Amino acid sequence: MLAVLFLIPTVQHAQSKRKNKKNKIVVAPTPKKKKEEKIKDYKDVITKDAITDDGLFKVHRVGTKYYFEIPMKHLDKDMLLVSRISKIPANLGGGYVNAGSKLNQRMVVWERFQDKILLKEKSYSAVANDSLPISISVRLNNYAPTLYAFDIAAFSTDSTAIVIDVTSFYTTDVKAISGLSAGLRKNIKLKV
Repeated sequence: MLAVLFLIPTVQHAQSKRKNKKNKIVVAPTPKKKKEEKIKDYKDVITKDAITDDGLFKVHRVGTKYYFEIPMKHLDKDMLLVSRISKIPANLGGGYVNAGSKLNQRMVVWERFQDKILLKEKSYSAVANDSLPISISVRLNNYAPTLYAFDIAAFSTDSTAIVIDVTSFYTTDVKAISGLSAGLRKNIKLKV
């Protein structure tokens, strides 16, 4: 009985060696790459030169960059995002569009996904009570689209907030947010 037990491992080992010789597949070990650290220390992102404004989120201006410091308690909570015109050239929109006019409003939520913060649009056009079986279908058929994705730049010193760079979000035209019509885009010569 013992002789049989000793033969089994040697037969398996011999068969595995034959497979390697026939197929001639040699797998070289992959070199381990040093993972780049995208998330920096708070003091390296929000420097001593930062000008900070408190509100729902802290808004930091560091040189020409703007950062939101979003408390983690505000993640995954519904928020209303309203786009309004702050200044307007004369006769834009035929005189019917004024500074302060609301162009767009959306229900949004800030979500964390790995090393990113996603700004997603929520819709409540179709709803169902969670206790009903149809709620699964409603949830799957109303997936919240991502309007913008931000890299996490840093965490607050006490790790209760996430810092993201929002400079490009506010300095570029994000069509899903701005709400400018095709006519207004043409009038003010925005690239479509």
